[in-house]
Amino acid sequence: NDGLMHACGHDGHTAILLATAEVLAGMRDKIAGNVKFLFQPAEEGGAGGEKMVREGCLRSPRVDAIFALHARSEIRPGQVQLALAPNVAVNGFEMMVVGKGGHGAAPQDCVDPVAIGAQIITTAQTVVSREIHPDCPVVLSFCSFHAGTKGNIIPDTARILGTIRATDMKMLRKVRRALGRVARNVAEAMRGSATINDHELYPPVKNHPVALGLVREVGEELLGRKNVLDTPLQRMGGEDFAFYLHEQGGAPGAIFGLGVESDERLHTSRFDFGSEALEPGILMLVNLALRALEA
Repeated sequence: NDGLMHACGHDGHTAILLATAEVLAGMRDKIAGNVKFLFQPAEEGGAGGEKMVREGCLRSPRVDAIFALHARSEIRPGQVQLALAPNVAVNGFEMMVVGKGGHGAAPQDCVDPVAIGAQIITTAQTVVSREIHPDCPVVLSFCSFHAGTKGNIIPDTARILGTIRATDMKMLRKVRRALGRVARNVAEAMRGSATINDHELYPPVKNHPVALGLVREVGEELLGRKNVLDTPLQRMGGEDFAFYLHEQGGAPGAIFGLGVESDERLHTSRFDFGSEALEPGILMLVNLALRALEA
């Protein structure tokens, strides 16, 4: 698609996995077991991992260990980044605000969903700042607000999209309930109504300690100890690799960060995976598969 980019490194991830499959296929008589390569749709928005697991990707034959990597622009090619809990739980939502449309010259005859939506967004900022303990990392973001078609017509409805992010599902549900309460009550106070539908829900990623230890071991052997980096920070991004893991009834496994050439943040128009990141990624996945089968 000309002029469009996702800028998250999935082109690089796919190239690495294809090359890993080619390498392992070339030595299949020396491999004591089975290796699966998962190419999934809808990693962001759509929970493709959940659908893959539901349709049996971890069965026939059963998967005993699973590994993944993801581009990380804060580290360089030849480096990997490890964390026991690298990603948080994410709830994507769609809010519909319903009012009563009319002419912009006569707002007294209308119930303005734009004004209601703006007030909901403003009031909802107090959920995190006034209802959540400061020690609990929580993010509530409103990322899309669409209403109306003309500059002189007050519309009937407004559509708002956003996400809630928290370190565990209990906190995520608490914020979700609070957002629902704020939206309903603010809208009612302003003579309108608001409903919220959840369109995706990702659990937090919790790497298996043994699997993460294997990633560390292989990384130190291949890349050198100084290039295996630990991060104490939990990312507020979601990751549907969570659905493959033992915490959700899947397999013991781990996802790790892979250094890339670009130091621009992911999801910006300037991000570039770069070819220098490919070989370290291939080496890591090939050797993780071999070592996991030996174990």
